[in-house]
Amino acid sequence: MAEIKFLTGSEKRFFDFISKLNDKDKIALISHNDSDGITSAVISAKVLGKIDYLKFTTYNPESLSAIAAEIKEKKINKVIITDLSIDETNLLEMAKFADVLIIDHHVFRSDMNSDKVVYLKSPSELPASYMCHYLFSKTQEIPGWIAALGIASDRVDRYHNANVCEVFEDFSLGKISKCEYFWRTVMNLGYALIYYAGDEKKIFDIIMKAKDFDDLKEIEKPAGEVEREFEATMKDVEKNHEEFKDMWIYRYKPKYEINSMLANAVSNWDEKKTFVILSEGGDWFRVSARRQDRRVNCVKLLENAVLGIPGARSGGHFMAAGGNVPAKSIEQFKKNLLDYYSKLTIL
Repeated sequence: MAEIKFLTGSEKRFFDFISKLNDKDKIALISHNDSDGITSAVISAKVLGKIDYLKFTTYNPESLSAIAAEIKEKKINKVIITDLSIDETNLLEMAKFADVLIIDHHVFRSDMNSDKVVYLKSPSELPASYMCHYLFSKTQEIPGWIAALGIASDRVDRYHNANVCEVFEDFSLGKISKCEYFWRTVMNLGYALIYYAGDEKKIFDIIMKAKDFDDLKEIEKPAGEVEREFEATMKDVEKNHEEFKDMWIYRYKPKYEINSMLANAVSNWDEKKTFVILSEGGDWFRVSARRQDRRVNCVKLLENAVLGIPGARSGGHFMAAGGNVPAKSIEQFKKNLLDYYSKLTIL
């Protein structure tokens, strides 16, 4: 397994944090609610053992503020955060009452390491599930297929149906049997997480007890329901998108929150196009942006699109970013988006 060159933090600080945990500690594990986040949490939990508070959430400062207040009330004194881009305000609040370990690969603005915080940041192309496997497997053996599920789900620019099993060799995760079923499991995991949105612990528990990825058959039925909506929506994107220069914009109101998965899929249609998907849900729109040839920075694209909109948030990676926009401000968002895009010079 190749050594990770961390952009912030170090393996030594990670092992110092982990080695000092004891039975008297009250431990919180907080992770992103997608496949990379779920598998990161499973890998972490297999080593940590006792978890006093488990939470899956999105990149949302308000949600993280509520979580900080909740774990403070529960007298948590150790917090492990995986696959979440956390802002300094939320981090400082948690660090007032707990020691914090963050394992993440998203774009960051500053090195937030301190006496109370261990902040491990890898290059974006190394998903959090791989970071967790790399680190925690040095203390005990962790099945490679768990990390492979998260990596393949996160690295849609690299892995797809035809080559997905290459992830095992690429990341030194051991050998795989029944390779023909692995892509189906990757897709089912993504669909099932959408079906059980808000109750991701159900999927976490299923993976925790599974001996192999082939033991995840109980997620097939709920995954199938979401898949049918996903496939219908894919067809609708082709018919009902808006175009501006080389950017496609698609707005819809789904039954299930398929936004991120939809954006990943359509971005593979043409790597020379930018795709922005707007998912309406009550008082908010969830936004996903993708561009596979790296000629548009999706993080900057959404940062400028949400500029000046109260409550709007964005974050992510160069080729894949997301955010939330108040429904009442969606037209302002689109105006900002088009204004910024019209000024870009795309070679």
